[in-house]
Amino acid sequence: MKRIILTMALGLSLFGCQSEESELLATNDGPVAVEFTQIGKNEMMGAENVPEANLVIDNAEDWNTLKAQMDQFNQYTSGFAETEIDFSLYRVIAVIDEVRMYGGYSIDVVSVSNDRDRIVVDVERSEGGPGAGATVITQPFHIVKIPVSDLPVVFE
Repeated sequence: MKRIILTMALGLSLFGCQSEESELLATNDGPVAVEFTQIGKNEMMGAENVPEANLVIDNAEDWNTLKAQMDQFNQYTSGFAETEIDFSLYRVIAVIDEVRMYGGYSIDVVSVSNDRDRIVVDVERSEGGPGAGATVITQPFHIVKIPVSDLPVVFE
């Protein structure tokens, strides 16, 4: 009788451990949210000749080039939360919309996630916001920073 009880107790404890481990593996299979910090979000006036782009900036030279291009006519970077980035710790993600002939457009980095073999940046473009229909040239942008990683970045 003691053997049966001991065997059952051992079996239950092994089954319980396996179940917990399986649950941990299952929760780690999906994408993991990556925290990002907003650097700047606004609209350029379109004359800066910044092409529509999804950029991953890994170094100060490329970062300074983008800032200089954006600041040709207006000092957009003066409204940034920060302009000096430690590229040993962070990467900059910049999403720049196309030049629009009317107001009311926006572009947003909605989320960033790590799905083990890549970083996925979820970008949302919208129209019809404040200024919709106004005849004004705009070029929305959103710039964030994420922790440095060797994984490739994909924009969706």
